[in-house]
Amino acid sequence: MTDTVHPSHAAAASRRAVAGYGPGTALAAVAAITAVRLVYLAFEVYPLHADEAQYWSWSLDPAFGYYSKPPMLAWLIWLTTNLAGHGEFGVRLASPLLHAVTAMMLYLTGRRLFDARVGVWSAVVWATLPAVSLSAVIASTDAPLLMFWSIALYAFVRAVEDDRLAWWAGCGLALGLALLSKYAAIAFPISALLYLLLSRKRRPLLRRPGPYLALALALLVLAPNLAWNAAHGWLTIGHVGENAAFTEGALLNPKDFAEFVGAQFGVFGPILFGVLLVALARWRREARDERMLLLLCFVAPLLGAICAQALLSRAHANWAAAIYASATVAVVAALLRERRWRWLLWASLGLHLVAAAALYGVELVRPPATEWPRWTDPARRLRGWDEVGAELAALRAEHPGALLLSEERRYLAHYLYEARVPPDEAFKWNPEGRIDDHYELTNDLATAVGRDVLFVTRWGDRGVSGHFDSVERLPDIRVPTHSDSAIELQVYLLRGFRGY
Repeated sequence: MTDTVHPSHAAAASRRAVAGYGPGTALAAVAAITAVRLVYLAFEVYPLHADEAQYWSWSLDPAFGYYSKPPMLAWLIWLTTNLAGHGEFGVRLASPLLHAVTAMMLYLTGRRLFDARVGVWSAVVWATLPAVSLSAVIASTDAPLLMFWSIALYAFVRAVEDDRLAWWAGCGLALGLALLSKYAAIAFPISALLYLLLSRKRRPLLRRPGPYLALALALLVLAPNLAWNAAHGWLTIGHVGENAAFTEGALLNPKDFAEFVGAQFGVFGPILFGVLLVALARWRREARDERMLLLLCFVAPLLGAICAQALLSRAHANWAAAIYASATVAVVAALLRERRWRWLLWASLGLHLVAAAALYGVELVRPPATEWPRWTDPARRLRGWDEVGAELAALRAEHPGALLLSEERRYLAHYLYEARVPPDEAFKWNPEGRIDDHYELTNDLATAVGRDVLFVTRWGDRGVSGHFDSVERLPDIRVPTHSDSAIELQVYLLRGFRGY
């Protein structure tokens, strides 16, 4: 991985045609992979995860902000469910389409920086990454973040080449939309600034209006969400800060750090992440190529920050997801420039396709979940909630007018989705008046004095019934999920809420 191309040849390289590596090749490969994912989603194999169900409930009331996330994902779910219905397919529909756009944007970036072969391989590698195979069939904030990040990256590449205000404006608008998807996009301007500072050729751009136009437009796009946060006591930003806050205990957590780094071999693939680490370790040599310097500047700051977070506190495996857009192009370019390493791309592609086939095909070959132990089931948290929802819907039909009450956010999200409970008829028990999730923010049971409720709980009454005129214990809900596990819920009909 030693060959470099002088930066002055970048534009010529980006236009160089490579036989068999045109845009049609990339588009056909990405379209085929996306079609498989859409067919898989159409079978609605798994119920929604609690977070997905929560995002769906947010989408019923489009707003500029929500308690724990910016609004983009809820807006997308509002759009797709209005187009395709409120089943699991409709809720998750945007994800494979967004990743397809990301793949094609990386094709454009790879072609622009290097050549068409790097572009095609970047698109195919992205579409088959292990994390993308999972992310493309669930509803999460990562999919829109990565799409808008990849658009901003391509616009940034064009902007630093041409210094045209149109490209800087496109970069800023895409960055703003990325920030509306997930606040992790704040790493993008930091990475861009790092590149402009390190690149002698591009450093004069800091004295030009383009970068500041991009930043101003990004803030303009984000402004409605900032206004929503300001009006609600900066709840979302405070929640993000709490997630990143240092936890009590040992100053250093090498075990958590090792787990996070180890997880990245699964997120990006063992071969590709290994190559990325080598490239980062050889920073000075790689940085001689202006194009590799740019790409690695969009990797190092965020990866370094999350690694530090993992060492000092904790970090989830997907917190560094945004680095893998530029990392994909960088690793592909590094492997393709030396003939002896190109086989690693094929090996990685084969490994990732096998992993995707296993992920999507496991439900086709395994026995019913109720016949095997819970610990053996990767989807154990998803099982049984559709049946719970059916029983709750029947109970609500028997007691019209009764509100739904729970003391657990995750469970309340499942109840809302699976039983199709209108959001204004569901509440989370909150006698302290704290706001620790969106349901406590938007639905205050104190406004429902005098109403009857169906209290559904895992842990029993625990003094809740003392705030009502009468209590009636209804039959429990029990839904077996595995050979050794079941969802068990107690149900109370509580009449006449007297207030907290």
